[in-house]
Amino acid sequence: MRPHLLAFGLLSIFVVILSLPMVSGQWLASPHGDQYSSAYAFYTWEAAEWQENGSIPLWNPMIMGGLPFLAVVTHGDILYPTALLRAFLPVHVVMNVAFFIHYILAGFFTYLFLRRFAVSWTGAVTGALAYQLSGIMISYVQPGHDGKLFVSTLLPLTLLALVVALRDRRFWGYPLLAVAVGLCLGLPVPRCPRGFRARSARCATRPRESPHRRPR
Repeated sequence: MRPHLLAFGLLSIFVVILSLPMVSGQWLASPHGDQYSSAYAFYTWEAAEWQENGSIPLWNPMIMGGLPFLAVVTHGDILYPTALLRAFLPVHVVMNVAFFIHYILAGFFTYLFLRRFAVSWTGAVTGALAYQLSGIMISYVQPGHDGKLFVSTLLPLTLLALVVALRDRRFWGYPLLAVAVGLCLGLPVPRCPRGFRARSARCATRPRESPHRRPR
C-alpha cells in the first residue's frame, strides 16, 4: 500500500503546481476556449434549474425556439458525476476541480495498469508521468476540453479492468470494467468513445501476451 501512496503523491505534485492559479480564484481554462464561450453558461443554467426544480433539465428554451438539453453533445458533462458537484459548489470551482482530479487520476490509473504488467515501481511511475503530462493530455486545459480529458483518464482504468478480468481471471475486473465504460458512455464526446472502445477491444483480444506475474 505504501508504494501506491507514494506513487499517488508523486503523480500529484506536478498537477498541484500547474493548478496553483485556481487557488487564487483564477480559471484554469483559457478565456478563448469552449469552457468560457459556452460550457460555463450551460452549466450555470443547468445548476440553477436543478436547484429550483430538483432534477436535471430536459429542455433548453434559451436557444432559438428551444432544443433538448440531454440530447445535445455540446451541453457538456451533464450525465457525469462531476455534474452533481454543481448542485453544491460554484460552477467555476467545479470546472477547475474536475480538471485537477482527472489529471491526477489519469496518472494513477496508468501507474496501476503498468504495475499489473509487472513493470517496476520506478518504470510504472515514469510511464504514468509520461502519459499524464504528455502534450496531448496537458493541451486539453487551454481550450477547456474536459470531456476528452475524462475519456483519456478512464482509458487506463478500462485497460486495467480488462487485464484483471480476462488475463488474471479475477471477478472484480468485470464490475470495474462496467463502471469505467458506463462513465465513458455518459460523456458528450462522440468521437472519443469510439477510439476508447477500439483501444479497449485491442487490449481485450490480446490479454495473455504478457507473462502472468504479480507486481512486486
